[in-house]
Amino acid sequence: VHGERIGIMTIDKYDPDFYSDEDGETVAAFAAQIATAIQNARLYKSESRRRQTAAALARLAQNINSTLELDKVVELALEQLETVLNFDSASLMLYNEGKLVIESVRGFEHPHKMLGQAIEPGEVELTYQVLTDQKTRVIQDVTQYHNWSNLDKRFSGVKQVRAWIGAPLIVRGKSIGVLTVDKYETDFYSEEDGETASTFAAQIATAVHNARLYQSIEEQRDKLTSILTDTTDVVIVLDENSNVWLINPAAERNLKIPRKRVIGQSIETLGLPQLTEALADTQQTNNPTTAEITATDVAFHASVAPVRD
Repeated sequence: VHGERIGIMTIDKYDPDFYSDEDGETVAAFAAQIATAIQNARLYKSESRRRQTAAALARLAQNINSTLELDKVVELALEQLETVLNFDSASLMLYNEGKLVIESVRGFEHPHKMLGQAIEPGEVELTYQVLTDQKTRVIQDVTQYHNWSNLDKRFSGVKQVRAWIGAPLIVRGKSIGVLTVDKYETDFYSEEDGETASTFAAQIATAVHNARLYQSIEEQRDKLTSILTDTTDVVIVLDENSNVWLINPAAERNLKIPRKRVIGQSIETLGLPQLTEALADTQQTNNPTTAEITATDVAFHASVAPVRD
C-alpha cells in the first residue's frame, strides 16, 4: 500500500509444477485488493478510536470540571480511561515530599490497602524514571527489566503485570505524578496506546492542579474566617471605592451595626466620622494611620492601613 509492504499472501498446492505465471498475476491482483481493504480497515479503526478517545476526554473534562475535590477527580479520571484503554489494573500516583503516593487504583484485588500508600524510588524504578524524564513509556514485558518493581511484596496483583504504560502528569514543566496502566499479557500495548495514556495524563494533571489550588484556597479561607470570627478586635475591610466589603462579628457586636445593612455601603454608613477622616489621611499618604474613634458608648484606638494589591 503506497509503496509499503504490509504483509504476504501465500497459496500452496501439494502437486509440483501446478501454478503458472498467470496464476501469480491473479494472486498479485487479489493481494493488491486485499492490501487496500486492510489499509482502509486500519484507517477506519484508527479514526474510530480517535473519536472514542476524544469523546472520553470530553466526558472526563465535563466530569472533573463539575467537582474540585481531589479524591473525586482522580477517581473519575481512571473511570473514563477505562472506556478507551483495555487494562487489567491501573493506578494514579501523585508526587508528595519526595515520594509517590497512590491516590486512585482500579482493577486491583484489595484497593483499600493501596490507597494512601507512599512508594519509595527503589520500589518502582521504572515509574520514577517516567516521573523524572517526563516521557511516557510503553513496556511490552516488564519482567525483562530488573528494575521494574518490588511492589509485588506489598500488593497482590502486581506480580501478574506484563505489558505496562507509564505516563507523567506534568503542570508548567513540573512532574506532579504518574499514571500507570497494566496488562497481564505481554506485547499488548502499542505506541498509540501510549499516546492515549499521555493525552489523558495531561488532562488529569491540569485537573489535579486545579483541585489542589482550590483545596489550598479553601484552607486559607477557613483560617482567615476563623481568625476574623474569633478575634475580639473590630475588623472592617473596605474596597477600592471605600465601600464596606467585610466586617467581623466583633464589629457588629461593638459598633451595633448589622452586617447586612452596611455591606456594599459607603464608610459614612457606619456613622463614625473620625474613622472616615482617618481613612482620608491614609488614602492621601498611602501610609497607615492611627486615630481615636468614639462610637455610641465606647472609644476605640483605631489603626487604618492600606491593603496592597
